[in-house]
Amino acid sequence: MGITWYVIGVTLLVGTVASKAISDPAPRLINSTRFSLGDHEYYVEFIDSSWQAALTACTSLGFEGLVNFESLEEWEAVRGLLEGPGQHFWIDGINTGSNNWIWTSGALRGQQLPDWAPWKPGHPVNALTHRVAVEYFNEFVANWTTIPDSERHNFVCKRTLPDDVPIPCYQTNDLVIVLDSSASITAPNYEIAKDFVAKLALAYREHEDNRLGFVIYSYSASQIFDLLNGMSPGEMNTTIRAAPYESGNTNTADGINVGGNILLRNARDVPMNMVILTDGQSMSPSDTKLAAEWAVSNGIRTFAVGITSSINEQELEDIAGGNLDSVFLAPDFDKLLNLLRPVSLRVCK
Repeated sequence: MGITWYVIGVTLLVGTVASKAISDPAPRLINSTRFSLGDHEYYVEFIDSSWQAALTACTSLGFEGLVNFESLEEWEAVRGLLEGPGQHFWIDGINTGSNNWIWTSGALRGQQLPDWAPWKPGHPVNALTHRVAVEYFNEFVANWTTIPDSERHNFVCKRTLPDDVPIPCYQTNDLVIVLDSSASITAPNYEIAKDFVAKLALAYREHEDNRLGFVIYSYSASQIFDLLNGMSPGEMNTTIRAAPYESGNTNTADGINVGGNILLRNARDVPMNMVILTDGQSMSPSDTKLAAEWAVSNGIRTFAVGITSSINEQELEDIAGGNLDSVFLAPDFDKLLNLLRPVSLRVCK
């Protein structure tokens, strides 16, 4: 059928989602001090600090260190959010001697700063007590400069999120998650699947304008809550984890229909998304395909998450409207949580 399996650590994905690439070049603003880009999260502190104090603050907050840049694309995206004429921001980078400047944290630790580094004329300065900062001249021009580490400036932290941590969506969307509750899943694996749903839902709800619904299905589909549920994140987490295990057959078509109707009857002028999780083949693949086609024709973006080797790959492709980039595979339930990051990134586009 042409579905390709991609190995990312212990994660198996379908499509073109890459672990270390910036799959979405548009940064997502979280608030005035936090944003995400690809699988990285950044924190901007507007309290003037020395370079060492800034580094200590970053690590104490759970970040790998001050920000460094894996690519010119990453630098340009971050630069665009730090505009401030006349301002300086501490970033990673130290001089080990003889003007040899290296990164000190994360995956780039020990590597030399890149050839494309946008140095200010006359920099870097060969001084062991200097560190790297971004200096903004205007909204269009920012260079890297080296200045004494005792100077006090704003700073930017960075960390790489693991696969089993979903990326919050800070672009307003609606999402319904549709979960297979059939007998083939088994009760222990159903708890793992609900853990996936709860973590994805809570990350999605970090943006207060996002709305979320939840449906389970076996012989038929049951709405657990719709988009207008009025729940707090804590209440939503409790409700998801309390969803009953129904056992029975696999009526995926009914799950899609119920989820789609939740989105359509509460539609607003934002993207509508539906994530469908299943561990096998439905009662009627032809009905599943028709339901997915109906959802897609009504403007709903559908995403298929298949678990175990028992899944019907053609049916997953049908669920995703023929879009292989919206199909995700885990070889077993123990690997399911490793799909949280790629699924959350893809849904939020």
